[in-house]
Amino acid sequence: MKTLYQVLGVSGQASSPEIEQAYKTGLAALANGATTLNPEERDIREKVVREAYAILSSPNRRSAYDEKLRNKTRVAELIVESSPFPWMKIVAALLLVVGCLYVYQVQADKAEAELAALEAKKAEAEAERAEQLALAEQARLEQQKLQEQRAIQSKQDFEIAQFRREERLRTERAQKADTQATEKAAATR
Repeated sequence: MKTLYQVLGVSGQASSPEIEQAYKTGLAALANGATTLNPEERDIREKVVREAYAILSSPNRRSAYDEKLRNKTRVAELIVESSPFPWMKIVAALLLVVGCLYVYQVQADKAEAELAALEAKKAEAEAERAEQLALAEQARLEQQKLQEQRAIQSKQDFEIAQFRREERLRTERAQKADTQATEKAAATR
């Protein structure tokens, strides 16, 4: 909060003429600054300047006001001097910081463990998928091999059947030739 000296813009050792001059300057500034301030603000500031001047222009009132300021300063100095160093607050703050760091570390460790577990599950799933793909490929290769064997067997069966047909035709021709030769021999006899 401002002191009355600060309201008028003078030092605590200002003389009566300096205070009067500051008062007149303050009022003039408020009158000139009327366009930037609303009327209520201007009235309040004017009352404050007038009250400061009324107190500081009277020697008795000024000395009472100065005494009051000195007493406030002494009380503030006593409060500052009498306050012990806040060890407990510092210790509590340090404990709070350490606790927060501990919680953060625990959560970070937990998150890291969860991440490692997820990575392990992912690796396991990929291994299982690779195994399934390998089994599917193996089944496809076995099916292809079986089809090739069937094709070979089919070709062999076809070749055997064709050989037997040709053999039967040769046998039939040989028998026919023998029959004809026997018939010619019997006829010539």
